[in-house]
Amino acid sequence: MQPWSGKAGEPFRSFRNRLRLNLGSKTDKSGSSVTNYLDGDDMGGPNPTAPAVPAGAQSGELSRLRRGRANIAYSTILTAIAAPDIQLNLMNTYSATQAYDMWQHLQTMYDTPLDVSQSDDYITQMRQLSILHSTSASTRTPYTSTQTSSFSSTANYTSLTG
Repeated sequence: MQPWSGKAGEPFRSFRNRLRLNLGSKTDKSGSSVTNYLDGDDMGGPNPTAPAVPAGAQSGELSRLRRGRANIAYSTILTAIAAPDIQLNLMNTYSATQAYDMWQHLQTMYDTPLDVSQSDDYITQMRQLSILHSTSASTRTPYTSTQTSSFSSTANYTSLTG
């Protein structure tokens, strides 16, 4: 799996998707995958919709399997991070049994909203707007003193420019 550079936004989302695909195929006897563990949806997970670990003789085995999913998640995430400062911070803050919390922390910190100003659609729209503006500017009638302007007073201009 390609390591994550430690950059927020799209690089993290790409890493998250690769990690989920990689760990989704790793299931154990309980039927839960490591991706289910990271989502909190595995047996005994923190989500309200996660199946509970049944009481009785099987509970010890199922708890052991959950710890195994946590260990796999923890080691896979840490080895897939190419930024040593982030790795060290995570290792100093979280243990293997806290891999779910570590993953939630990473998502909170690095899954930042898309920057619309950097998207291809936005750039295309801005170019089209610029072309329309320059085309329409050349066809406008010149300003005359009989026309009114919202920038006719210095106070209006100053309030808009700060």
